Amino acid sequence: MLNLSSLSRIQYANIASIIIFTITLGIEIFKYGFDWIRILNITNFILAWIIFINVQSIKKLIFRISNILKRASQKGYLEDRIVLSKEKEEFRELVDNINDLLDQIEVFLREIKSPLEYASEGRFFRKVITDGF
Repeated sequence: MLNLSSLSRIQYANIASIIIFTITLGIEIFKYGFDWIRILNITNFILAWIIFINVQSIKKLIFRISNILKRASQKGYLEDRIVLSKEKEEFRELVDNINDLLDQIEVFLREIKSPLEYASEGRFFRKVITDGF
């Protein structure tokens, strides 16, 4: 449990609070009956569940970003891009910058590939363009 990410720790704490809440709410309703104050408790439960779902969603996005960057750095696979859904707009700048970086690297590598291929064949008419990326 010490090697867990901060998001995983938050999620496990959230799960523990949901479980504890459910048990205590059940005991309270059994012991004292249902009254209006329980509505606040149920609202608290719903909010904790929303936090749980959102943390899970963020973890999936981070995992997807990590996999794309791993494929690019370890295998040279630069064609993947990160696509965001509407509900994750707070990550827009990060995702756009990563996608732009991958685009720049891919274009540069394609640009230097042609002159190197021609040079290997003894044809030296094409120079590498390094400006304008």
